[in-house]
Amino acid sequence: MAGFLQANMHSSEEANDLLYQIVCEKNIDLLIISEQYRDRDSPTWFSDNLGTAAIWIRNSRGIPVEDHGSGDGCVWIKSKGVTYVSCYLTPNESIQDFQEKLDLLEDTLQVAEGRKGTAGDLNARAVELGMPKKDPQGRRILEMAARRGLLVMNTGKTSTIRRAGNVGTIRDITLASEEVAPLMVNWKVLEDYIGSDH
Repeated sequence: MAGFLQANMHSSEEANDLLYQIVCEKNIDLLIISEQYRDRDSPTWFSDNLGTAAIWIRNSRGIPVEDHGSGDGCVWIKSKGVTYVSCYLTPNESIQDFQEKLDLLEDTLQVAEGRKGTAGDLNARAVELGMPKKDPQGRRILEMAARRGLLVMNTGKTSTIRRAGNVGTIRDITLASEEVAPLMVNWKVLEDYIGSDH
């Protein structure tokens, strides 16, 4: 079974330096990255148009890339009938700009045939995402997920951000179609030091 890692680098050079070590130790085949530090020089590194989201295939034999594409805030690859999407929706934009990027993500998921999974730092709050309350971004993400038939894979209430003032904050979300959801076993937030506050 393939190993997957969702990582938020928070644009950290230290997190970037530790990334290779972590993927080797954890035997990771595919990484979905938000707030990358910089692109890696690899034919199996795919980045969005803004340099904020990336997918890194570490095992191209097990996960051969059949197709790929990118937009502002999201990048996708297709392998063995599954479309994987990495996205980053910044909290520093207006709700209109947020919606434009969310629409692009939804269009990407709509066009993708078959099974799909998406992950990233969505910077949204919703009870269904493990947060105590909902914000407009969270409502919009949940509505999009419902339209695209995606399930929230996050389990538990472990925070995905470790910084003062963000206790219990879960901004990094994993979504999967009903066909992919049963294949995502042992979803958890790693407690390892990764050089990022996510």
